[in-house]
Amino acid sequence: MVWHSQILKDLFMDESGKQISKDALLKKMENHILTLIDRYKGKINAWDVVNEAITPEDGCRKSKWYGIIGPEFME
Repeated sequence: MVWHSQILKDLFMDESGKQISKDALLKKMENHILTLIDRYKGKINAWDVVNEAITPEDGCRKSKWYGIIGPEFME
């Protein structure tokens, strides 16, 4: 549901093209996750909510999620 790549850059921008706030991104993330869970309820046995967030080289992947929200985006 939350992946470091293959995601539209617009997700991280506001209407004027500026980076959105932590709170705005958390709200978008929550809405996206709840929408998917509701749509596929009863059809999915397991969910990969945060994919490839950790790298063996340096720990947390420095994604836009990490950059805007911080490491707690995985929580």
